[in-house]
Amino acid sequence: MRKVSMLILIVFALCSTANAQYSSKKRTGFKVGLNYSALRIKGVTSSSYSNFKIGAVVGLFREIPLSERVVFQPELYYSRLGGKSNDITTNLSYFSIPALFKFHGKKLGFYVGPQASLLLSAKQIDAADTKSDIKSTLKSVDLSGITGFDYSFGKEGAYVVGLRYQYALNNIVKNPNPAGTGLLNYSVQASFGFRF
Repeated sequence: MRKVSMLILIVFALCSTANAQYSSKKRTGFKVGLNYSALRIKGVTSSSYSNFKIGAVVGLFREIPLSERVVFQPELYYSRLGGKSNDITTNLSYFSIPALFKFHGKKLGFYVGPQASLLLSAKQIDAADTKSDIKSTLKSVDLSGITGFDYSFGKEGAYVVGLRYQYALNNIVKNPNPAGTGLLNYSVQASFGFRF
């Protein structure tokens, strides 16, 4: 945790000391990318993580300047999460709505904020390729925290590449049995975007 805090402070310092030539106008952008996601499988006395799986990300974002170096960035995007464990693949589809605050310099930005995701579908596939719908067993809203970086390039920073980490704030199982068990979403997301 101490290393993460130091990294955040270093990035914030770099963003603060860079020449602030970031656009001061509101901008809209489109992004595509990939999630590298896993499920934390929580037991009564211990927990473990599933194997990772790859899923698609596509959506829109809006940049609203709050000051010379701070931007409020709400987003709307489709996201595939899940994981693989014991020959069972879990595929979760979400409509995600992050509300991010970004601290930026000329090209490098650091952002952090909460995210609410609405569950669109949830399916499990076993080793025999049998599909099961598990949406009714999961909560319709997943809450997460987001932290990440992005790098802008091109004319007026029109292009942006980003890397973010999504960490779970709640159990996604609706009625865990026994109590204290459940599933939590975690992912690393890489994306490419275009601002206009």
